[in-house]
Amino acid sequence: MAWTPGVSHIPILDPERKSTLIRYVRSNETQVGMIREMMYQDFLSGYEPAEWTSENGNFIDCTEGRTDPDIEKVCEFKLDYIRPCVYEDDYGWWEGEPCIILKLNRINNWEPENYESIDEVPEEIRDVWKPDVITVKCFGTDPVTNESLADIAYYPQQGWSFDYFPFVGQQGYKSPLVAVQLFNLPHRSLLFITCRAYTKNMIHHPVYGLGQTRFEIISD
Repeated sequence: MAWTPGVSHIPILDPERKSTLIRYVRSNETQVGMIREMMYQDFLSGYEPAEWTSENGNFIDCTEGRTDPDIEKVCEFKLDYIRPCVYEDDYGWWEGEPCIILKLNRINNWEPENYESIDEVPEEIRDVWKPDVITVKCFGTDPVTNESLADIAYYPQQGWSFDYFPFVGQQGYKSPLVAVQLFNLPHRSLLFITCRAYTKNMIHHPVYGLGQTRFEIISD
C-alpha cells in the first residue's frame, strides 16, 4: 500500500487537524477571510511565480502536453489553471460556491498506469475518464449528500495529467492541483463527501487515506 499516494485537501479548519468538518457562515466576512488566508498562506502561496524565480530554467509549459522528455524538467503549475478558484474571488466561499483544493501526495518514482481498455475503467468514472489522466471524482457517502452534489465543477480538468509524474526530487517541483467547486449547497445540511483518484494502479483505503480523501461540510 505504501506505493499508492494519498490524496490531501484544503481547507482543514481544525488547527489540530483531527477533524475534517468544514463549518462556515457564508455571510460572515471575517470567517470567509480567515478561510481565504488559510488556504493561501498555508499552501497555495508556494505556487506563486516569485517562489520559482531561481529555478525558472527548470520549468516547462505542459498545457498542451509534455514536449521535453527530460525527467528533470518540471511541468509548471500556475494558480491561474484552477481559476475561478482563486484568491481574489475568495476561492468561491463568499458566493456560497466553495472550492476545495485537492492534490496527490508525493511518492518518489511512482507513476500512474492507464487502464488497458474501457472495460477496466470503473463504471462510476467511465463517462469522464480520459487516457493519461488520473481521474478524480467527488461523491456523497449517503443519499442526501449525493442528491446535493449534482452540481460540481473541476479545474483545470477532472484529474491530474500524467505529465507531472513521476516525482524524482526535481528542483522546484510543485504537485499538480485539482480545484473542486461545489454549487447549490443546501443550507444547514451536513454533507459527507469523498474525493477519489483513479488509475489502474491506484489503491483505495479509507482508513489510511490512500487514493482518496474525505471531508464534511455544512453552511449555516
